[in-house]
Amino acid sequence: MHSRKAKKIRRHANQLLFEWLKTMLTDEEAKKLNSKNMAKYMPEQTHLFANRSVHLSAYTPRWFQQRIKRIIRKNQKAIEDITLQEIENA
Repeated sequence: MHSRKAKKIRRHANQLLFEWLKTMLTDEEAKKLNSKNMAKYMPEQTHLFANRSVHLSAYTPRWFQQRIKRIIRKNQKAIEDITLQEIENA
């Protein structure tokens, strides 16, 4: 994958993660949330161990990136057009 496309995917994944995180917080906490302190609200563990193998946890930045890539391969859609709803259904 070209570095420009990967950078776009990472940026869009962070944007979608921010949107998702806002829906999970109360209104007061959501007002305090910004892109710089977003990591404070995320769990530290990004992977889990199950059935003698390591799996990626859901709703992490890398998980969002993988979902975006899957949608791009499947639907030939532009990166910016992918919504949070499509990510959850993919």
